[in-house]
Amino acid sequence: MLQELYISNFVLIDKATITLSERLNVFSGATGVGKSLVIGALHFILGGRFTQDIVRNGKDEAVVVGKFYLKDDSLLEYFRKTLDNTNIDEDFSSKEASFQRT
Repeated sequence: MLQELYISNFVLIDKATITLSERLNVFSGATGVGKSLVIGALHFILGGRFTQDIVRNGKDEAVVVGKFYLKDDSLLEYFRKTLDNTNIDEDFSSKEASFQRT
């Protein structure tokens, strides 16, 4: 389960930290406020393709960090194996995992 998403210099987002509950989370808002950018940042942290246009204008890099709670040991092992051959920095401690991609 995704617990927190930190986004910096991602397209139009300067800095944002989104803390999610273990229940239903809803992203709502007017057109153009960034709902799709949040989903795009999540896609990026999970291995989506990097393109230079995701980096905010005038900045050197975009940073996305996802903190996950993995209550099932098989999920923890799956993430470890899946991320072995990627350029995603991961930190597994206990049943929490933190992934960072720049």
